[in-house]
Amino acid sequence: MVYPDRMRRNLDVTGGLLLAERVMFALGEHIGRQDAHDVVYECAMHAIEVQQSFLDVLVADARVSAHLTRDEIAALLDPAAYTGLAAQFVDRVLKEEQS
Repeated sequence: MVYPDRMRRNLDVTGGLLLAERVMFALGEHIGRQDAHDVVYECAMHAIEVQQSFLDVLVADARVSAHLTRDEIAALLDPAAYTGLAAQFVDRVLKEEQS
């Protein structure tokens, strides 16, 4: 059985940290991938240390908020809007099954 409410609760346990890489890629378009990696990592560690929302820490960081709005960051941290490489994996499996 599938329990959507339970699945969402599990995704939300990390407070958005699960999607830090997605934020890093978006920020990287503005400041470069390595700098974005460093900034997002620092924000993630700070959010954990002070037990604050990852979203709030990202928004409060001028290096992030200079390029991404709160709404953009919130959208990036929404697991329901992100499927990652799932489509490519499905395509690869289907292609292998057809061979």
